[in-house]
Amino acid sequence: MIQVDSLPSAYRGIVRSSSHELASDAPVAKGGGGMGFGAHGLLEASLAACLNMAVRMHADQKGIPLEHVSTRVTLSWPDAQVSKFEYSVDLTGPLSAEQCAELHAIDGQLLFVEHGLAPEEPVRRWQNRLTPVWKRIGGGCHLNRPIRSFIENAGFAIAQIETGYMKGPRPMTFMYEGRAAPRP
Repeated sequence: MIQVDSLPSAYRGIVRSSSHELASDAPVAKGGGGMGFGAHGLLEASLAACLNMAVRMHADQKGIPLEHVSTRVTLSWPDAQVSKFEYSVDLTGPLSAEQCAELHAIDGQLLFVEHGLAPEEPVRRWQNRLTPVWKRIGGGCHLNRPIRSFIENAGFAIAQIETGYMKGPRPMTFMYEGRAAPRP
């Protein structure tokens, strides 16, 4: 579980797990103090760390002589309907072409956890009403996106998907979680 506790200054907070903590804050341009990771930076950091660990774990399990991995992630919004993550993975070590290909196949998956359109019509109506406000307070997040079709229309084949409600108000808590790979 992750918990964020607000601090007295503008949008600053402390992000805590059971054993670690770090500072979060909005950038100065958005009224914060720029004294910690912003919300979008935390998303980028989460994906970069996940990719980095997944490649290293696979290399360890397969005995691949990987010495160093550098992952970079950038989040952008090409238009009002799309959030785009771009990433690169650089590998260092005495790796054969086959080992490099195997490790890069790991980073070719899309792992997703997203708010999305609920299956029940009454909940959908509330999601449509709340999304304009939610986008402003949730860093551009949409409650009413049809995540499955969004991912498939972006050229991915879904390998695994789970849906359901988290604790909390139903219009804000219907989630999609899974993994997908680019279609050949």
